[in-house]
Amino acid sequence: IGIHYYTDLGPNDYWKNFDPSKPLVERKLKKEYKNKDGVSFTRTTKIDANSAPVIEDFMNHELDILVGNFQLKNFHIPAEVVKQATEAMKKDRPHSEPRKASHAPQRKKKN
Repeated sequence: IGIHYYTDLGPNDYWKNFDPSKPLVERKLKKEYKNKDGVSFTRTTKIDANSAPVIEDFMNHELDILVGNFQLKNFHIPAEVVKQATEAMKKDRPHSEPRKASHAPQRKKKN
């Protein structure tokens, strides 16, 4: 299963603005892309021939589906969906922290 990442890089669309501790209900999510240097961005005006969507492939057994299909509302996850996801995570792992995402927005690699 290929998943095109959505991320919140803040109003300046800068990879350092990614905050994994920011509550889901507060995130303004946009599709994530990377430029030829591998630097993440979300502004569609930056897309050019050298850009690519940030897509990661997973096997079915690697995924936990917490909520059904939903639409973002003005780039935000609806509050009811956040509530469902939070409850599902607590039920699945009552004494542990939620898993950290395997992906974080990328910055330019040093040569």
